[in-house]
Amino acid sequence: MQIKFRKFKKVDLKAIIPLMQGFYIETPGNATIEEKQIKSTFTHLTKHPEKGTIIVFEYNKSIVGYAILLRLWSNEFSKDIVFIDELYVQKDLRNKGIGTDCIRHIIDKFKNNAAVLILAVEPGNEKAKKLYQKLGFKLDKNETLVYQL
Repeated sequence: MQIKFRKFKKVDLKAIIPLMQGFYIETPGNATIEEKQIKSTFTHLTKHPEKGTIIVFEYNKSIVGYAILLRLWSNEFSKDIVFIDELYVQKDLRNKGIGTDCIRHIIDKFKNNAAVLILAVEPGNEKAKKLYQKLGFKLDKNETLVYQL
């Protein structure tokens, strides 16, 4: 299966909206996401590419998945870190290596200009956790705490 990974374009928004909504529907514990929030993310990352990007996955000229990548500076590493905020593959194309290929693409893209990739896995999503560990991700020693503003 030949998947093309590329940076998002403004014209991709219509195709991405249902995929992003699907991510939130399928992820237990996540709130729903409104179309205006997705549009806000597109607008923000278009205006501020230094903060991150969205990678789209194309198959037969259709968008079948995406990943949101966010960059931030790390004092600990004295280099950028890249946070994989979301990674989603259309349901009917899962278990075909697309997620694996995407992670390898991200690793290749950032291996020379970032220190680490970070991602979070929802509790109970053992399949995703095993995939990421197989690709070299390890559980961090730190626990993440979140304060809602």
